Amino acid sequence: MSRHAKTRHPVRNAIVLLFFLSGLVLLAARAVYLQVLNSDFLQSQGNQRHTRLVKDNSHRGMILDRHGSPLAVSAGGFGVGTSADPRGGTPEMAAAGGAAGDEPARTHAASAPA
Repeated sequence: MSRHAKTRHPVRNAIVLLFFLSGLVLLAARAVYLQVLNSDFLQSQGNQRHTRLVKDNSHRGMILDRHGSPLAVSAGGFGVGTSADPRGGTPEMAAAGGAAGDEPARTHAASAPA
């Protein structure tokens, strides 16, 4: 006889096949139960999780450097405007600014005092 003789175990093979087939039948039965018999419950659960309204109040905080000094602060602002119209100033301003309409009005934004 050879060292690696082929041995057959018909009972063990039948038991393993029975376990695999029973697992397949159980999975099929569970799929039928969930998809056919219990579909309304699962559909309502999916709708509850998908169509939920969540209110999220996100507040911006200050941006600080590593020493705790503020780098960016959210604050209101105001605008400061100037006009190069010579009719509203002194003769020196008119000579420096040119004729009316030569230069558009400039606006400089400044932050509000803290």
